[in-house]
Amino acid sequence: MKVSYTDIKEMSLAVLKQEKSFEEASAWATKIIEQHDLEELNIQGDDGDTLLSVLAFFVGLDVRDEMGKYVHSMDDVRSKLLSLLPETTVKISYVDVKEIFLSVIAEEMSFEKASQWAVERMRLDDLGYLEVAKGEERGAIFSGLTYLAGVDLMYLPGEYLHSLDNVRDEFKEIFKEMPS
Repeated sequence: MKVSYTDIKEMSLAVLKQEKSFEEASAWATKIIEQHDLEELNIQGDDGDTLLSVLAFFVGLDVRDEMGKYVHSMDDVRSKLLSLLPETTVKISYVDVKEIFLSVIAEEMSFEKASQWAVERMRLDDLGYLEVAKGEERGAIFSGLTYLAGVDLMYLPGEYLHSLDNVRDEFKEIFKEMPS
């Protein structure tokens, strides 16, 4: 089995963007490590030790404590992966933000998931690991991220500060069009 720096980086980005779960990354890395133990693993490139460090970290990602919570927080994961793969960046575009809004408006994504997605990208930006696609309007992207980051705020238990109508209005304001 061949594994390259690109493979590791792609899985790392998928975990950071929450496209892959901790369980998926752990299972993937475990399979690769098992191949390594059988001396069937062919690590491509000069960064074998770094790649094995990332794989070893991935193996333990799905470990939970006695309360059922992950031992590693997303902040821990981000810090570790970005320290091991410092040139790793996550790209974001106008379309990405627009799609999250539309998913919320269509009630395909919860307010909590949308907020989590936006907060994660804002944290990556604070650390210098978020890359805005070339030619994209940074202001609109960050207006959308800022709004989405707070979309799950509640003023009473179970009562959101924002309604779907508020989300639609914000979408129109940011993207200058009606949501479909």
